[in-house]
Order: sequence, then C-alpha cells, then structure tokens
Amino acid sequence: MDDLIVQIEAAHASLKQKEKVESRLAQLEADLRDSEMQEADLKKTVDNEFSDIVRLENSSLHSIFSQVLGKKEDRLEIERQEYLHALLNHESIVHQIAELRYEQEVLHKQLRELVHIDEVYEQLLVKKEAAMRQSGKYQPELMIIDQKILNRQTQLKEIGEAVTVGTQLQTNLAILDKGLTKLKNWGMPEGGLGGKGRYSSIKKKHFIRETKKAVQLINSQITSFHAELADIYRKLNFEFKEHFNRANEFLDIFYNNLITDWIVQRNLKTTRSSLDNMQNQIERILMSLAHEEKMMTSEVQELLVDREKMIRSSR
Repeated sequence: MDDLIVQIEAAHASLKQKEKVESRLAQLEADLRDSEMQEADLKKTVDNEFSDIVRLENSSLHSIFSQVLGKKEDRLEIERQEYLHALLNHESIVHQIAELRYEQEVLHKQLRELVHIDEVYEQLLVKKEAAMRQSGKYQPELMIIDQKILNRQTQLKEIGEAVTVGTQLQTNLAILDKGLTKLKNWGMPEGGLGGKGRYSSIKKKHFIRETKKAVQLINSQITSFHAELADIYRKLNFEFKEHFNRANEFLDIFYNNLITDWIVQRNLKTTRSSLDNMQNQIERILMSLAHEEKMMTSEVQELLVDREKMIRSSR
C-alpha cells in the first residue's frame, strides 16, 4: 500500500504539472497571435519608412520637401531616425516571437511526456480503491459520496431524456402552429386553403390528413414528456397537457367537418392561443431543466474531486 501511495502522489504531481503546461500553452497561443499581428504591422511601417528615405534621396533640392520642410539633408535625417526606430521595434517583436515559439516547443515536449498521465493516475486510484475495499479500510464517507454521485448521474440521465422529448415536442408544435396559419383564409377565395371546387377540396383533405398525423405524434410526445418529468419532479403542476386538450377539441370537431367556415375562424384564435401557451410553458420547463442539468453536473464534478482527494489521502 505504501508504494502505491508514493506512486499516486507522484502521478498527482505530474497531473498538476500537465494542467499548468496546458494553461501556459493556451496563453502562448494567444500571445503568439497578437505578436504576429504586431510584427506584420511593424514590417509595413519599416517598409514605408524605407520608401520615404529612398524617395527623398531621389528628389531634387527644389522638391516639395525643400519648399515646405526646409533642407533636404535635415528631412533625410528625420526620415532615417524614424526608419531606425521602426526597424528596432520590428527586430524586438521578431525576437519576442522567437522566444515564444521556443517556449512553446519546450512545453509541447513536456506535454508529450505527460500525455498518458491521466490514465495512469486513474488506474492507480482504482488499484488503491480495490486495496482499501479488500483491507476493510473503505471509509463510510466514500460510500456516501459514491451513492450521491450515482443518484446525481441517474437524475442527469432522466433530465437528458426529458430534454430530448421536450425538444422534439417543441419542434412538432411549431410545425403544427405553422400549419394552422393556413386556416386563417379557410373558405376565402384566395390564399391559405380557401376557395371552392375540386382542387380546393383536395388541398383541404390533404391538410386534414397531415394535421391528424402531427396531432397524433404530439399527443404521444406529450404523454412521454409528462412521464419523463414525473421521474424528475415529485409534484407535477404543468398545464401544457390541458392547453393541448383544448386545442385538440377544436381539431377533433374540425376533422369531422361538423363546423362551418365561420366557426373555424371564430375558434382558430383561441386554439392557437392555447398552443402558444403550451409552447411557452414547455420553453420554461426546458430552461429550468437546462439550469438543473448545469447545476447537477457541477455538483457531480465537485463530488468526484472530493472522492479523488479522499482516496488519494487515505493511509
């Protein structure tokens, strides 16, 4: 056991070193990007300053420089100083880039040597845990943490399943709502599903068939979503099922062609309002589930860290 403890401590130190190397490499990447952008800008400045000197040397004493800025020699001296300043700045940033790249190369070499340290550390912890169980030294606190982690992982699985079903339900409700917009002009001569005659009748029947399929699918998904939520929340207080039931009552009557065009228009607004309320509540539920998933994932990570510390420090 003592030899295993020494190995775990050494592996843990290497693991922390790897984290530092990775953090520094990430910073180096950002520093290199910035420095390379500066180098490109300074190179342009150096080229421009050199061009100014060449242009001035090739100009006559009666050029615009002589007229406005004085003697050509004085202006040349100024331009040479500006060129030298730009050149020194450029050389400095080039040197800085070289140093950053050298450090990056050294750190990449260190990282390659530590590439498997995560797996080694985990394997050592597993060995120590097995040895602790075998010797009867597996602490009650560890058992409590194990159970908490198991509970949270089960809850995360249930949340993930609920989010999947809820997202699918949300998508299909949006499709259904888009389809119902066609009813705004039901029975009218132009647009939507309006008009009279055989072609109009075919369009309406096709719309009814497709909407029936959508509603059947949504009904099934509502049942599944409600069941998934029941696994997560002890006390259910969701109204979206009632919202859809009200919308469904309208659609059932509509399918059977027992209502007039005028009644369709009168009830359409109420029906779409019910669907809208349902979508809003599902959106709030999904946001709540996302928040819980984030918090629970963070809690599991904290428990895993505590567990790892307890196993590592156990003697």
